[in-house]
Amino acid sequence: MHYPWDPRLKTYEKLKATEFISQKIIDQIMKSLNPDKKGKLTNQSWLIYGARGMGKSHALTLIYHKIKEGEKLSEKWIPILCPEELFTVNSLYRLFKKFASLIISELACQKSIINCDKLKSEIEILDKTKITGNANQRKEQENELSKKYLNVFLELSKSVKRKFIFLIENLQEVFSKQINEDDQKRLRDMFYQYPDLMIWIASAVQIPGKLSDYGKPFYHFFRTRKLEGMNSDEIMKMLNNFCDVYRADKLKKNLEEMKSDISVFGLLSGGNPRLIMLLYKFLENGEVRGIKDMMKIFISDLTPYFQKETESLPHQQRLIIDSLCLHIFPLLSAKDIAESCNLPDNIVNSQVNKLKATHWLRTEKINQLKNELFILNEYIYRVWYQMRVGGVYQEKARWVSEFLSFIYPAEKIQKKIGELENLALKGKIEDEGFIQSEVEIYKKALEWQEKNEVKKYFDILKKTDETPLLNKLVELYGEGKYKEALSIIEINKEFIPDYTYYGLKGFNYSALGGNKKAIKLLSKSIELNPKENLTYFIRGVNYSDLNQYKKAIDDYTKAIELDPKTAKYYFNRGNVFMLLRKLKAAIKDYNKAIELNPEDASTYIMRAGTLLFLEKFEESIKDFQVSILKTDDLPLIKKTLELLFVYIEDNYKTSDSIQKLFIQKISKNERLKHILLLSYYKQNDIIQTFLSEKGFIIFKNKDNPYPILISFTLLFNLIESIKSADPKYMEFTELWINVISSIEFENEDQAEDIFNKSLMMIYLYAVQNKNIKTVKKVLEQIDKKYHQIAESHFYIPLALVEEKNPDVQRMMKDPIFKETVEKIKIQRNLSDN
Repeated sequence: MHYPWDPRLKTYEKLKATEFISQKIIDQIMKSLNPDKKGKLTNQSWLIYGARGMGKSHALTLIYHKIKEGEKLSEKWIPILCPEELFTVNSLYRLFKKFASLIISELACQKSIINCDKLKSEIEILDKTKITGNANQRKEQENELSKKYLNVFLELSKSVKRKFIFLIENLQEVFSKQINEDDQKRLRDMFYQYPDLMIWIASAVQIPGKLSDYGKPFYHFFRTRKLEGMNSDEIMKMLNNFCDVYRADKLKKNLEEMKSDISVFGLLSGGNPRLIMLLYKFLENGEVRGIKDMMKIFISDLTPYFQKETESLPHQQRLIIDSLCLHIFPLLSAKDIAESCNLPDNIVNSQVNKLKATHWLRTEKINQLKNELFILNEYIYRVWYQMRVGGVYQEKARWVSEFLSFIYPAEKIQKKIGELENLALKGKIEDEGFIQSEVEIYKKALEWQEKNEVKKYFDILKKTDETPLLNKLVELYGEGKYKEALSIIEINKEFIPDYTYYGLKGFNYSALGGNKKAIKLLSKSIELNPKENLTYFIRGVNYSDLNQYKKAIDDYTKAIELDPKTAKYYFNRGNVFMLLRKLKAAIKDYNKAIELNPEDASTYIMRAGTLLFLEKFEESIKDFQVSILKTDDLPLIKKTLELLFVYIEDNYKTSDSIQKLFIQKISKNERLKHILLLSYYKQNDIIQTFLSEKGFIIFKNKDNPYPILISFTLLFNLIESIKSADPKYMEFTELWINVISSIEFENEDQAEDIFNKSLMMIYLYAVQNKNIKTVKKVLEQIDKKYHQIAESHFYIPLALVEEKNPDVQRMMKDPIFKETVEKIKIQRNLSDN
């Protein structure tokens, strides 16, 4: 059966036969394209993301055809299917130039819409315009041409009364490598200024970082949907549909017999449709035709797909992939990987998380084992890799044996051995060496299957019974529906192990506040399975809630013994030690938690608080600063600073800091400390006097934690002055601007991050009905003297208090503006609670 990989080579009918691969996502997008009750078209753009081969191109091509074939949609939209790779695009000008040629091609196929001769001549003039001069002059000319292309698009859209949909693949390449940020800002402004011109439906391997960075132009611009791998039922449906489309009647009859073989397709391929078809191509004849043929199939068919993926990996990630491919077992803990690659644990932990995010790896959490195990998401990559780098022929044959033992049950391998031996006895195959090598490979596959360690690992890999249930429970937990989750656990009781049943019920009662009931259920789960670290941890949480701290420490300690690589266990035990004022023990646990998970802001905050109890103010300052840098949770930042402020209030006097600030023989660090203390006490005049004499160079030290903490302390003074209608609020504004603009940040990203957090803090804590004008004046001053603020931001304070204001309602049509306002409202509610 021949299957063309490129969906653009398929007919619409053949595409529809496999629509179910991404049907839910396609249905959502298609529904959004219908006009609303007032006949208005959506301004919402979409991003479909997932691993290569998961069906993203398939989905975009289907959407393109559905719009063209749909009578109502084709009267509202002009779909433009862009090439898979936009190689020539390196600027907004080049992108629009490409769009123009695609529009001409599309309209040439739809002459009933418009005669595009005039459009074509206008675009030809633009295409032939020469760009000359130095880099700055060339950029200015490109910007002018971009505007002219835009005007052509606007004129065309208006004349045909239709809106463009650009279907764009590999958005991560376009935004990360091809179009710079200035051009992205201009493009984003065009979306906002001309909402009736176009939307994008794009695809990417993962969500580009620039879409989740608050300071970037396309922050949360797209509505995102992830393409997941197919399960066994979907795989069978896909193969049956392919047989129908390609009239492969004989193969369809074999599908039922091959069901046991197909059951592992999802595991081997990660549910990837393209890899499933490669596997099916291998098995479609119901037998392996010889080791050399098999190697040829895998190398020739898989190499173009996998080689491109491998080449894009950084070196450390390649080492990790190499380790998982060539190790005798396919599942490894992070510690095993670190030892195999000779890399530090913290680097491996960071890199495996990145590989999970890009769909290279997944984890298996095994109850009977201590550690979370990592495995290639597409197991067949391991087979391909082993054949490519496995060395001599015999070595490669060993990897083939592993593969055969995986996809075929023992009885089928025995049958194949018997068939080969019979052929040899009857003399039907002249090449005895071929028979001997084939039999040897199948016998090795049997030996591989019989190894106890292999059985254990393969049982882990092939487990599927609990997955749908657990996925459903995770979904309910995310929605806070714990009572509904309890009902589902009861319904499925007979399908899950007893220890899992009691453990899940215990977790639900814990979430519902039934600590005593939870402890009873979790204790039963531990009795049945004393090796599950998470159960001890959850029971420890419940003991802690009941102030039974010794029992809580015992449970956290047991969880750590079973799994010493989970930061949360040390963090929680450290919190109990902190409550018991066992401060050195708490510090030790926080240190370990940070070593295992250096990105968790909460641990730095708790360690900072503990250091204050130990009267180690200087050490705590660094942790306070790091916690601010590592979280976007604004209420958490506020609580962090309030913890610091309470300590300052209790331990330091204004008069001492005023006196010491102006002493000549004092270290820069000590001077910054006194500026922080005086900032808390709102001694603006004293600080201004010192800075006017000594200058702001004191803040030029990116390694010192004080400047950022000082800026946030002054920011809180500014917020308080706005809320209290202090007539000196502009003095607070000026001082904050002078300080933050003088800080030497680690890099531009850090500077942007601190500015964005500061701006959000003003929106979150300063805005009230009575002070909108005051907030606007503060924003204008910030925009003028420190950092340019997007025009839309000046409407955010109004949107927080006057939802029905006409200007606000107009601005809320912008998805970025709307999402920003909603995000602030959510954080305000959390802060109030």
